[in-house]
Amino acid sequence: MLKYKHQDLKDLYETKNGKYLNPHLNIIEDFIQNPNNIDWLKLSTHPSNYALKLMEKNISKINKYGLMNNKNHNITHLLEKIMNQFKYGDWYHLASTENPGVISFLEKHLHKVEFAMLCRNPYAISIIEKNLDKIDWFLLSVNPNAIHILENNLDKLDYHDWNMLSDNPNATHLLEKNLDKVNWSGLSKNPNAIHILEQHPDKIEYSALCRNPNAIHILEKNIDQVNFSILSENPNAIELLEKHIDRIDETDLYDVIKNPKCIPFIRKMKKIGKISDKMFNNMIGDMDPAFIYELDYQAMAKDRNKLIYSEIIEKALKPSTVSKWLDYHIEQGGTTYTFEL
Repeated sequence: MLKYKHQDLKDLYETKNGKYLNPHLNIIEDFIQNPNNIDWLKLSTHPSNYALKLMEKNISKINKYGLMNNKNHNITHLLEKIMNQFKYGDWYHLASTENPGVISFLEKHLHKVEFAMLCRNPYAISIIEKNLDKIDWFLLSVNPNAIHILENNLDKLDYHDWNMLSDNPNATHLLEKNLDKVNWSGLSKNPNAIHILEQHPDKIEYSALCRNPNAIHILEKNIDQVNFSILSENPNAIELLEKHIDRIDETDLYDVIKNPKCIPFIRKMKKIGKISDKMFNNMIGDMDPAFIYELDYQAMAKDRNKLIYSEIIEKALKPSTVSKWLDYHIEQGGTTYTFEL
């Protein structure tokens, strides 16, 4: 049986959003029980193989917007089935979708693809490498998997391209050698550029730095320059937020729901009265479902171990088994009084 780390919040979340955003849901079972109440937009988005099987049997009911955002890597054949529904805007969206299954589909239909958008997609490198003449250097500059292409074509990068490259976490070795071309706002967000920023503290853009998960130690020393609304989205900033809760207003608190480590924090804020019950409920309802549906693997492992133990005990302590042990004990000179399991 599945167990969730935040079971109480799961129930609260589903009162507002239903249960279709739960990636662990056995959606086939739900479909059999409620065949006429299926939300095909949500089902088409559902990443489980259960959902794929249902869509395979109900091609005409697939919602294209849901399928385009489905994170399951095995949706290529379904995209082929509904391809006639796609318009220009859909191809544009698909090109930026970070799903290998979508990329496999796009590779077969490159004449329809907005190639510029494909250039920023880290999963599309194999396609980009075969079409160097179509590259949009501005968008490629932000692609973390395109460094080898960029390194060999630095002469093609202009001022705007270097602005984008400054934010690329895999480009710090290039940026160090070209500090005169760096955009310091972009570099301040770059999680791999902390050593450069520490050498040039006067160039740091603090609003951008607040997004940097590796910059907490710098922000702590410059707390008066911190933008707490932006900081609230930083996954490593929870302790810093707690230390300076008096500086955070209600809007900043609401922004924290974008933070993957937010749940213990907002529970604490509710407990101390910083947020109301109504606000807490709204925050949970608007949260990323991935935060809500985090599985409690430790609890599930304990349950599994208990089940295995009970099965062993049940088999080991059957009357026939105990009787054999007792007979053996007596044969060895023991008595019923001294017999122990």
